[in-house]
Amino acid sequence: MRRVVAVASLTLLLLLCFVPVASALMASASVSNTNRTRSVVPSSRPKKKSFVSKIWTAPLDLDTALGLSSNNNNDIEDSSSSSPPPPRGIILNAAVGTLVGAGGIMGFVTKGSKASLMAGGTFGALLLASAAWIAKAKSSRAGNRLGAVVATLLSYVMCKKFVKSQKFLPSGLIALASGVAVIYNVYEGFLVKRKDNEVTSSSSSDAAPATE
Repeated sequence: MRRVVAVASLTLLLLLCFVPVASALMASASVSNTNRTRSVVPSSRPKKKSFVSKIWTAPLDLDTALGLSSNNNNDIEDSSSSSPPPPRGIILNAAVGTLVGAGGIMGFVTKGSKASLMAGGTFGALLLASAAWIAKAKSSRAGNRLGAVVATLLSYVMCKKFVKSQKFLPSGLIALASGVAVIYNVYEGFLVKRKDNEVTSSSSSDAAPATE
């Protein structure tokens, strides 16, 4: 009976999680493609990324590869781009949220832990909400900041469980995944925004003498 409940719960979780997220992703992708066709701004040839940079940005580049985000983030140092790059982390937050939700369901099925079900459902839903928020946002970093806060709390809780149980599954795996989500959401939510402000401030200062 528990296996039937597990399969049904996991199927319901996947449907509830991926249907709204997928619709939001498709909508954002169509909007970005429309904006690209309407206005094509000539820019300088993008610099080639190093191997280390490719490894570092691999989780975030999934959004660009799937057409969910433009590739303006790759050229943050290019001062010719005045518009801020769109936020990334849709696939990362959705994957970690799904993993956390599935872990909560399995904990309830195997051990009968209602606390595991509630915690996994809450953290998973918040991470999926942050992914949907990032997909809908054009320049706002609120989705990444929400993901950073949720992933930080989740990493703290699961690290404590991992130290106590000394078992990699599931606490160690979720702690590792949430730690990765913390790093990339902090980067996208706070550090990239600072670089955008530097670019816009430098471009405005260069344009000031021309207006005079």
